[in-house]
Amino acid sequence: SGQLVGIGKPSTIILRYRGLMSDTRVIQNEVTERAGTGEIQVTKLEILDDLKVTTRLNEGKPFSIRLNYEAKKPVNNPIFGLAIVDDKSTIVLGPNTSEVKFKAGNISGKGSIVALFDANPLAPGHYTFMASCFPEDAQTPYDFVHKIGNLQIIGKERHGVIYIEPKWSTKRKNTN
Repeated sequence: SGQLVGIGKPSTIILRYRGLMSDTRVIQNEVTERAGTGEIQVTKLEILDDLKVTTRLNEGKPFSIRLNYEAKKPVNNPIFGLAIVDDKSTIVLGPNTSEVKFKAGNISGKGSIVALFDANPLAPGHYTFMASCFPEDAQTPYDFVHKIGNLQIIGKERHGVIYIEPKWSTKRKNTN
């Protein structure tokens, strides 16, 4: 028979359930929620603007996200990922190293991995981050952290959550 494990946001309850089913640990506090086996932990997320750590960015400008990690034992080619979440809890972007076939190699101890964004597509507003690290088979996470960082995008209001500048053109039909 089933057992009630909690009441709350579905994403939080799913993490708790997965933790129970995979014999992983779930650590919670008011700032972050974390689940995973713990072989690798994402210890910090930093937003970089011209190599300076920040929590505010201008729209359209290039930026980077650095995930600091600690591997408790050597792990070959873990998959690192992040999610940018808007103020309505919608994941706006969710890139990971597997999607672009980037191999992190054999990692152990403390280190970091950086994702470079050539342009900032985010509309002005407030965002939070999730970060993750999975084994190559992408099953049970080594670490999955909610609310590991915050970001404010500065700029003029836009329609939509992201902005990708199109190139516009017209074609006129000859009416003679």
